Amino acid sequence: MKTRIADTALLVDYGDKSGTCFPDGMNTGKGYCPKHKKRRFGRKKVAFQLKRRSSIETLDSYARKYDVDGDGVLDDVEIAMMKRDKEGRGHLTNEDIYNIVADQLNARHDVNNLRKAIAGLVCFVFILALSNLGTSMASAILSKETHADQESGTLTIISTGETLGVQSAGETIEIAPLPYDVRRSRRNLVLEELEGDRQGRHTHRLLSKKKSGSSCKKSDTTCTGKIIFDSGKISQKDAETIKSKCDRSKTLNVKRVFEDGTSDSNVLCKPGSSVIEKKGKNKRSNVRKSRGEDRKNIIITTEGKSTNFACNGSDCFVSGTSLLQSIGEPCDVLHGDDDCEEGLVCEVEDRSDVTGVCLSRSDLGKPWYVSSEAQICVQDCEVGPNCGGRAQDYNELFATPELCCGTMLSYMNFRVCIPDWNAL
Repeated sequence: MKTRIADTALLVDYGDKSGTCFPDGMNTGKGYCPKHKKRRFGRKKVAFQLKRRSSIETLDSYARKYDVDGDGVLDDVEIAMMKRDKEGRGHLTNEDIYNIVADQLNARHDVNNLRKAIAGLVCFVFILALSNLGTSMASAILSKETHADQESGTLTIISTGETLGVQSAGETIEIAPLPYDVRRSRRNLVLEELEGDRQGRHTHRLLSKKKSGSSCKKSDTTCTGKIIFDSGKISQKDAETIKSKCDRSKTLNVKRVFEDGTSDSNVLCKPGSSVIEKKGKNKRSNVRKSRGEDRKNIIITTEGKSTNFACNGSDCFVSGTSLLQSIGEPCDVLHGDDDCEEGLVCEVEDRSDVTGVCLSRSDLGKPWYVSSEAQICVQDCEVGPNCGGRAQDYNELFATPELCCGTMLSYMNFRVCIPDWNAL
């Protein structure tokens, strides 16, 4: 774009008080003389303003110096040169040219950086497109070889029928502790049912394992694993929901809460877990028939650990090796060793605590239990002043005589509760 010199007026301090008058180009009837205009810049400042003019003769001598091609028209380059001449000398100095070159180099540097940024962005977009393409192709191939079950949310290989392992966030089921009297009643019920079946055919014994690590079988008359007693209770409706979710290969965790608010969680079921439901009535005639109505057991096995829901039509009592605590994990001291895995017993640091931790019997010495004949607390040993013989699998074991007497025989004086308190 070019600007006619006749259309350009330069507002400067001419130094000369008379100045030069330009004819009126705005049809106002008045001429234009710089000396009559208010100075808009200092002596050494220059600015440009477009005004309508009629002929080339109106061009100031200062502006003519930048009409390089002499055509009477200032193009964009010539106007830019005039703007660079801030001193009003009518020519550009080496310093002005240096600044022009520096600006050009900086602009070129900025352009190069912008090109690099654009190239990097293009490469990133290309890589992202390739990854999307690869994901799409893998999904297409996988969709041909697998089948997604919308109900269970699992993937099955069509050719082999195997379920693919998937990882998902597990839902947590909380099991509240049984009140002390309810737990004692349930424990006695289990022992009552075991009286005529001491060889491991009862569900609460079948939940345990033999020393070899294999599960007890009904046909095995030598199975003498730890008896697993009830640890908590949930409604039968919730138990049915749990069974349904475990059947669909969902991941569920069981959270056990103790009396003082301490909690511990373990995996209840996940893809690959076994879910078995057994229905039937009580076999023993001396057990009330009302308990036999609508009775069922739901047994869920995950990685060798089982959880049993013994339901009676309204509630389900929960037990199993998945609820047994390992060494160092929390336990209820009022339950003796029932909360701990085999070979462990519950111990507390402060006698006023109701929640302790499971510790090895070998670290605590010989445990204590209540002798059914003498109705006092004795030690699990054959020879010694307080020994009462080897404890049976149904005996509750306590880490100390104080815990045994305080929990099981609290009505007795401590000196009477054990055979020889002087030997302690």
